[in-house]
Amino acid sequence: MAGVFGNCEALIKRCRAEEDALVEVTCVLRNRLLRSGLEDIQVPAQPTRCSLVKDPYDGSITLVGEWRRHRDKVIGTVLIHENGQVYAELDVLRPLPSDSSWFVDAVVAFGTPGNLRTELRLTTAMT
Repeated sequence: MAGVFGNCEALIKRCRAEEDALVEVTCVLRNRLLRSGLEDIQVPAQPTRCSLVKDPYDGSITLVGEWRRHRDKVIGTVLIHENGQVYAELDVLRPLPSDSSWFVDAVVAFGTPGNLRTELRLTTAMT
């Protein structure tokens, strides 16, 4: 994927257009963490960095946001495709509180605004 170069106005316009979707993504991720007993995991309110990326196959433009923390480390991403599809994931990296035989790698949201679904990405905990 190639970046859309030097068009700050387009980025600002797209970010404004997607504000509601970004808020919804944050809410559904936070709610999934709360329901899973992971209330101490913080979901950043807004992406730290955003860019527009052009798909080389179909030419569509995707808003790509990154959540960053501690020395600029990426802890999650959100993609909002031109067709409205959303995909977001945020690192969790903790044991599942309700079952320590599972480890939560990340919380994920996907779908379209108004119809976002969430799930935990799990792996078997090493014992």
